[in-house]
Amino acid sequence: LFYFVSGCCGFALNHRIHKVEYEMPAVTEIKAQGISPLIVSMLIVFLFMNLLTSPIQILMPSMAQNHFSGTFNSLAALEVGLGSGISIGGIILSFFAIRSRTLFYTWIFLMGVAISFFAFQFSPNVWVAALLLAVLGLCVGLGNILILNIFQTQPRPELVPKIMSLVNLISSAAVPLSLIIAGLLQTQFSIFQISKICAVLLLVVCLSSCIPFRRWGKELF
Repeated sequence: LFYFVSGCCGFALNHRIHKVEYEMPAVTEIKAQGISPLIVSMLIVFLFMNLLTSPIQILMPSMAQNHFSGTFNSLAALEVGLGSGISIGGIILSFFAIRSRTLFYTWIFLMGVAISFFAFQFSPNVWVAALLLAVLGLCVGLGNILILNIFQTQPRPELVPKIMSLVNLISSAAVPLSLIIAGLLQTQFSIFQISKICAVLLLVVCLSSCIPFRRWGKELF
């Protein structure tokens, strides 16, 4: 319910946006009517990234309980690793701006998320797991900021509120939806199997995203 209410509030707030300042070069296809194929492909990738990484919220306590010491300290180390990575990513882009090849660096950070999430499945101990989660969080923090930057600067001004509303809806709805699906699948698979499947699918999605990014966003790639 909280995610639903926050999504509705964000939808209403985003529709109050009227003007956006442009600092990045416009993508050619954006001049056409409607949302460009680049933005559509990025929204799809953003959706899959949120859906496929959400099981990590179940995986962290499960791994702390079953694979590591089984104490609260193990879970705390994993949570701190992920949270510190996300925070550091935001801090870095607060001081250093990426002004060229924005889409290319976005893809690099997406690949960082996918690779670290995949490697996390096979962590031999809690400290390696925490380090991989820190890398994952760092890439999430950096990637999300660049993705939102593109969503706000590349489309035509009148489309920005609609796109940001979709982004907010994806961010709000993907987590509970993903956890519901994971809960249903747990009757047939363990959370560790579900997470490995999600990691492989995320690798495939992020690798293949290079094709539409280069095709429709070559000015930024």
